Amino acid sequence: MTQLNAYFSGEPTKPYTFDPSKVQLAISIGRDRGTGQLGSWRLWSFLVVRIPWNRFFPL
Repeated sequence: MTQLNAYFSGEPTKPYTFDPSKVQLAISIGRDRGTGQLGSWRLWSFLVVRIPWNRFFPL
């Protein structure tokens, strides 16, 4: 939120820097399997499968 507030108030914003410790990834494999990672946490398969990907990437 600080970047957004700075942008709208006209203050300078910090450039984006990639931090590999904050990786965010979720991959569904088939109908009922999947895996993912949020930072150093591994996402469970049932969490990844329940994400409605068609809402994000409609075909």
